[in-house]
Amino acid sequence: MSIDLRPAVDYGLQYNSLIDEIRKGIHRVPKNDLFRSVKNWSNGRSGLCVSRSGSEPEWNTFKVTWGPNPLIAGTDSYVLTAYFVDPRTICTSGRDEARLKLEGSGTGLWLQNGSDPIRDSVPIPLHENTINTTRWVLGSCFPSMGVHYWYDNRLDKECDEIFPVFLLYNKGKLTGFGWGLAGKYEYTKRTEPVPYGAVSKFMRIVPTCLEKYFEDIGGFTAMHLYFNTAPWNLLC
Repeated sequence: MSIDLRPAVDYGLQYNSLIDEIRKGIHRVPKNDLFRSVKNWSNGRSGLCVSRSGSEPEWNTFKVTWGPNPLIAGTDSYVLTAYFVDPRTICTSGRDEARLKLEGSGTGLWLQNGSDPIRDSVPIPLHENTINTTRWVLGSCFPSMGVHYWYDNRLDKECDEIFPVFLLYNKGKLTGFGWGLAGKYEYTKRTEPVPYGAVSKFMRIVPTCLEKYFEDIGGFTAMHLYFNTAPWNLLC
């Protein structure tokens, strides 16, 4: 199964044009305040990061408990990383031009859940009928987005433990994913604010802590990224 990345058109991100400006490795996208691109040794695109730097914007103005900053290449950062090819191959074999043309952006989805991209990256089921063997919990379906899944979601979930990624399925296949972030990030145009009244449109189970958490931190922010080119086909 091959995938191609289609970021949410509402956010105006033209991924392919941005990728052309990236040379290799993990780089900050020029004139961009949120994204980094991951490329393999053969200069093929392999993943995408959403990063929170320690200097811009003024993060101490947000009502969010971040904890101590981890150091990424000497820089205070928080990074959410998704890979579209097996992370074990990115710095080794990579993909040649023929495979890039055949596979597009990649062959699947891996989410990095720790500091080590090899040890801590988790493969995501490509088909919905296999997700019941995991801890991903069925959420709500939203037209033009698809069926949402949330990791280990339950009523008594502690809000500081909510996994900041959701999955999107349509007609039984993985068709995208998204970042669900604590806080209202008005410094960037790449995301959308989520009013609390919309939460139940994406979650069937809404943790009891969530409403107060929303008020305490000033809001939620989301970004959807899709693997299809026809959002009108994402029906419920």
